[in-house]
Amino acid sequence: MSEWGGGEEFLRTICSKISDFEFKIITPPGDSLNRFNESNIETIIENDLQKMRQNGEGWNYFDSFKLLIKILKASRRIARIAKRDKCKLILANGNYAGLYALFIKFFTGIDFIVVQHLLYKDSSFESKSIKLQLRFAKLFVCVSNAVKQNLISISGTKKYVHKFEVLHLGMSLPDSHKINTKKISNEKMNIALIGTIINIKGFHLVFEAMKIVKQSKNNFHIHLFGNPIETDESKKYLQHLTDFAHNNLNGFVSFHGFQISKDKIYLDADIVINYSTIPESFSLIVLEAMAYGKIVISADEGGPKEIIDNNVNGFLVPPRSPEKLAEIINMCLEDSSKNKLEEIKIEARNSVAENFTETKLLQNYKSLLHKMVS
Repeated sequence: MSEWGGGEEFLRTICSKISDFEFKIITPPGDSLNRFNESNIETIIENDLQKMRQNGEGWNYFDSFKLLIKILKASRRIARIAKRDKCKLILANGNYAGLYALFIKFFTGIDFIVVQHLLYKDSSFESKSIKLQLRFAKLFVCVSNAVKQNLISISGTKKYVHKFEVLHLGMSLPDSHKINTKKISNEKMNIALIGTIINIKGFHLVFEAMKIVKQSKNNFHIHLFGNPIETDESKKYLQHLTDFAHNNLNGFVSFHGFQISKDKIYLDADIVINYSTIPESFSLIVLEAMAYGKIVISADEGGPKEIIDNNVNGFLVPPRSPEKLAEIINMCLEDSSKNKLEEIKIEARNSVAENFTETKLLQNYKSLLHKMVS
């Protein structure tokens, strides 16, 4: 977990703000290590604990064998630390971390739980890994009902349903004075896109939708926040987006790169679009944008459906349809929509305050961890 994302943000929140337990995070060198240390969380460096991405053709046998050897070596080292420090429970933050936890249990007998953040296809390598972990994990914590249903589908049986518990993510609300000062203005609306520059984030679909919108309206500007990862596919995707913007949306798009400050991302935004090409398990971007009182547009599938009440606190659009997305964006850019959008902004923030607060997240995990170690 050398890269920083929603899973790492969740882990930092849990480990820095629940005082009932002593946490130690095992992480490789990199940005995540530095941020955990900044939060005064005890860390142990493990070079072979990495986020793993398969190539575009999936995992082959050689990749799988190399992965297994890496996991075994790292798990053996971590197991020694866990025994030395008399660890009571292993919290595996994600499916790949669950593989390490599985082998640590074999070496030490220490129970483990897995916090599942993602959705997987039934036939994928990741799904095979989950099936193995299900036999030995004490619990799978699902960040949404969409994740729970995905696990039931992967397992192919209801035998393990008792091991699935849904605990939604949460966040601390930004100060209200920050979000109430910016009213909707149809002179020019800022549209924010946020995330790693990879194809499944669907930025190309948004660009295609904005090309349609531009045929009748020009009162918008797109701000894309994010960097590519170190793969040829990701770099080519960024080049594709850059070329498309130059040829079809020239002067309407700004590429900002990764931005750590949420204020700098959200405060000047009017609309935040989250339109991935595959179902998302939850989407912290949707949650953050709503907490900032922004108009959020998301694909009508996966975890965002559990956060957004369509036309009440945001908008849900049929997935993978630039034409349908363009219809909603066009409506938002109409002067006649201003009053409705102001109401939606208020409902967006209120729904986060009622259902997805950091306080509720911490209470849920504090209770869960006590139950797991008792």
